[in-house]
Amino acid sequence: MDQIRRGKKVGEVEPILAHLFRDRQNGRTWYVRRFRPGGNRLDGVHVTQQDAQGRILKKWYATTAYYIPEKNVWRLDRGMIVSFTPEGDMIDAEVDHFSGGSRIVKDWSETPWRVASSELNPSFLSVPELRDYLKFNYDFPAVQLAPYRANLADRYALPFQCIIAVMIGAPLGIVFNRRGVMGGVAGAITLLVLMLMSHSFFLMLGKGMRLNPNFSPWIPNIGLGFIGVLLLWYRSTNRDFPKFTFSRR
Repeated sequence: MDQIRRGKKVGEVEPILAHLFRDRQNGRTWYVRRFRPGGNRLDGVHVTQQDAQGRILKKWYATTAYYIPEKNVWRLDRGMIVSFTPEGDMIDAEVDHFSGGSRIVKDWSETPWRVASSELNPSFLSVPELRDYLKFNYDFPAVQLAPYRANLADRYALPFQCIIAVMIGAPLGIVFNRRGVMGGVAGAITLLVLMLMSHSFFLMLGKGMRLNPNFSPWIPNIGLGFIGVLLLWYRSTNRDFPKFTFSRR
């Protein structure tokens, strides 16, 4: 609705401005003036290459940078390459201007998705994308990685809620009179609402590092799964469900 009010196309991705990305594995720092997630074009690119000690070895400047996925290479247009000595002095002879053309860079492993990954919402990423983010950014602080770990664990825990819903609903649906039907339906709805609320609650605890993000999404499944097994045991042994009262007669 907000995009429609602003005259945008529905689903159009907003561009990211002044984005900074640090590739710690390869020692490269990317600054991108503007780019649109999902595309292969980056505008106003400045890439700095450092060695293991953090000394700047080379800088790439380009008005635009295109990623060619078929060849896994980058094409830098209208820019220059500057090399530096280990002491940080610029080597004039190593200044390569290509303002009228372009340069192909073949040894960069970064992709536009990886460059934009630090701006992506973990709730909207798929399982392969979450795995890639954790793989390439493993050295980020644990607090920064917690939302991605929690969402990845949630992707695996969420399908089991369907099984737990059956385990809870089936024994409560087996009744022998009309009055029991109403009580079973009410009990099933209550437990399923509790499942949905606890799912969001424990997921947020994992994202905030209040609990282990790899384990917190499984806590509602474990607790309600135990209740489901208990209900199935009561029904399979033809026992009445326990009744909880808050007052004594």
